[in-house]
Amino acid sequence: MFDPILANVAKHIRLTEQEQERFTSLLIHKRIKKKQFLLRENEISRHSAFVVAGCLRGFTVDPNGFEHILQFAPVDWWIADMYSLISGQPGQLNIEAVEDTEVLLLGKQQQEELYREIP
Repeated sequence: MFDPILANVAKHIRLTEQEQERFTSLLIHKRIKKKQFLLRENEISRHSAFVVAGCLRGFTVDPNGFEHILQFAPVDWWIADMYSLISGQPGQLNIEAVEDTEVLLLGKQQQEELYREIP
């Protein structure tokens, strides 16, 4: 289950086996059904999501009710409301499953722990 995310991370940095185990121990596996939301507008984003299977879309809704798709997150892609994740403030992004999807979630606090432990 963790091979795809480890391969994604390996494109940027090299982790020892111990570091890989530490990293994967902090991940949360979640299944999201088609049309189900991972995040809604005005919620605080507390995780970055890595797509293992399926596809997510990130979009906003304007005052007239029109959706504006900002990002698709297919397999091997990361998605989050970065403003909300960094600031801890409610965000404007909706993240919804385009199809049944599996993600690995990395919490903001866990990510900060990893930055300290594995610089």
